[in-house]
Amino acid sequence: MSKQSPSYQSDALQKEADILNEMISVCIDSCDFYRHAEQQVNSQPIRNLFSSMANIHSEIVDSLSSEIKLRGQPPTQAGTLTGQLHQWYASAKTKFSDYSEIIFIEQLEKHENRTLEIFRSAIKNIDDKQLVHMLSSKVASIQIIYDRMKFLKSSLRTKSREN
Repeated sequence: MSKQSPSYQSDALQKEADILNEMISVCIDSCDFYRHAEQQVNSQPIRNLFSSMANIHSEIVDSLSSEIKLRGQPPTQAGTLTGQLHQWYASAKTKFSDYSEIIFIEQLEKHENRTLEIFRSAIKNIDDKQLVHMLSSKVASIQIIYDRMKFLKSSLRTKSREN
């Protein structure tokens, strides 16, 4: 079995760092979006849920940042333009509606679905088995968040139809 060249190893570490930075950016978007939505809704239980979801994403950012540092690269500190646009869109849409909670939950559910897609795609492009295992546990956490948003959206829609 031949050893990999230092250049190949360096390229692989850079590729992993780039992928992890993309994942961090999406999680930063999530933190920002949940914190923004938390301030825009009136329901205390929903505010608490949004705060909890932001904290989960913040923990993922911290974990992924550590992985990037292990690869000798600096972790990103910024979200994505797409994430900022989604947040702006949700805020604008709530200005013209009496159902701001449902609007934020719908948009957060869409955002979580996008996050899942990015994380699943990233896992397919990483060779480091330990990193793949760690990222798989993060996907499981995000899947739970997505499922909670989807359930909450359904519950609130049913409740609004009953009123």
